Amino acid sequence: MHRIIIYPLALMMLSVSQPACAQQSPNVGVETTAVDLAQVTPIIARVKAAYGGEKLENLKSLRVQTDRGLAWPGQGQTADFVEFISDISDFQVDLINERASRERWVSQNGGIYLTRQVSAPDGGVAYINYNTGTFELHEEGKFHRSFGVELTGTDTLIAYALVKGADVTALEEPVYYLGKWHDRIKMKIAPTNPESTAYIERDTGLIRRFEVKLQNDSWNAIFDHYETSNGITYARERMDYRNDEMVQIDPNRRHTFNNVRWSKLKLEDDLVSTPEEVDISKMTVEHMTPSIHHAGQEDYSTFIDAGDYIIGINPYDGLKDRFKAYQDDRGHAKPLRYVLATHHHRDHISGVSEAEELGAIIVGTPMTIKILKADDAHKAAKLQTLAIRDSIGPIQTYTIATSHAAEYALIYIPEGKVLYQDDHYNADLVGGPSHVNQNGLELQKRVNELGLDVKIILSGHARKAETWIDFEKSATKETLGDICPRNREICRDQ
Repeated sequence: MHRIIIYPLALMMLSVSQPACAQQSPNVGVETTAVDLAQVTPIIARVKAAYGGEKLENLKSLRVQTDRGLAWPGQGQTADFVEFISDISDFQVDLINERASRERWVSQNGGIYLTRQVSAPDGGVAYINYNTGTFELHEEGKFHRSFGVELTGTDTLIAYALVKGADVTALEEPVYYLGKWHDRIKMKIAPTNPESTAYIERDTGLIRRFEVKLQNDSWNAIFDHYETSNGITYARERMDYRNDEMVQIDPNRRHTFNNVRWSKLKLEDDLVSTPEEVDISKMTVEHMTPSIHHAGQEDYSTFIDAGDYIIGINPYDGLKDRFKAYQDDRGHAKPLRYVLATHHHRDHISGVSEAEELGAIIVGTPMTIKILKADDAHKAAKLQTLAIRDSIGPIQTYTIATSHAAEYALIYIPEGKVLYQDDHYNADLVGGPSHVNQNGLELQKRVNELGLDVKIILSGHARKAETWIDFEKSATKETLGDICPRNREICRDQ
């Protein structure tokens, strides 16, 4: 019996909690046993009939093309509301041979990204970046772990999993949802998988909602507007919620059944292996000048010795560990007086509580400070708002607008001619500059407009200090490439 195994969901697989259902059945949910299968079997039979009967059971391949609006809560261009970005996806899966491809073309906060993950011919999974023309092969990549999110991305594949023998762990209490009674089947499809619950409309057998309980969140996919193609049913519309926030809407999903060929899922011959990347596996402290140091592991903060005190840049989560590594390296215990945030995005202020514990004043753009003041967790924080042009000790700040954030603080340190920025350019390659996206071009333009004399560029997402000369070499049109690289179908007509 073929079994779809779905592993723990990836970073962007969020969760939804819908309002509590108004009416409940008096029946009590029970753990599924051999006796209880008499109750579960007719429900799954209704699902099978609703989605195409034998045609669903004998499904060999599926292609799902989507153009969804995707929200990243806390990552909007402004702090007032979340903008939905364009996220176009093309997922093709060979269910019999367990091979798949997922290609994504995303335009997010000024950056353009075209990536694909595809099963490799000799096993494993290849991760392709078409913007750079490179790929990285994960030989130990597993089909279900690599494509598990996509295998729950459509109600048809959830129905397929139920019909083909996914483990059922409980028959939960029926609920009155969206005006109709729904049976609820709890699915434990793999031992490491979070428990998921399928809401099955009793009258029709259609899956209307799929709920996943994560450690701290609930993710709900809501399906609607059903169509039939080649005798198999699918929901054309899907909406996703993380807790009570809508994070995704996909109103026109196109499904094609039994028309996927392995020749369409191949790894192109003209791609090259990803160049060697800088090692970020250990905590490091990089010396820029006698007074400027860049410390971290995966995420980084820059510390500036201002004489009697230290200024920190970038309050990511883990700030205290980075500051301790810096203190140990320098052999002193000068206090951290200021910590500067470049912009309001959630990851860039996730370590503010640690900055408070260290006694630092948190400095940011008006938008950043507005968010912190609205958060009860930071009621006691010492906050300071940047002017358009400002200075904190020996550093200079320039609050500008970019496509990434409506208020963004560029930080310039005249000693060493060092520019600190986040999210516009990350230097992560050994022996040469990294790829410059559209955000990097905008950074270059803003720096030139300000007339800043930059020698070194730093980032909170990269260990490596890039020379401005190398950055500008990489910011040429030839290096940047087309917005739709290689004339790929997914973005050719956009």
